[in-house]
Amino acid sequence: FHLNKEEFNRYSVVISKKILKQATARNQLRRQCYEIIRQLSPQDHSIDFVIFIKHSALQLDFHQLKEHLTNLIKKITSNSQNQNG
Repeated sequence: FHLNKEEFNRYSVVISKKILKQATARNQLRRQCYEIIRQLSPQDHSIDFVIFIKHSALQLDFHQLKEHLTNLIKKITSNSQNQNG
């Protein structure tokens, strides 16, 4: 993550072709991640997120993926508060 100078958060989800060969499957997983992030996105931060999907994430269903991303976003936002404070 990186603090930005904008008044909003920015996100990017990266899935390598090495991880998932089919573009439709990569796009579906990317859209799922963006939807989870949209639901969980804290509005009081100005953070740039770049999330790299690893091979182990392919084994997760939507609810497990949501749980992992929730923990990740909580961890990042708490770290950003510590850097600002």
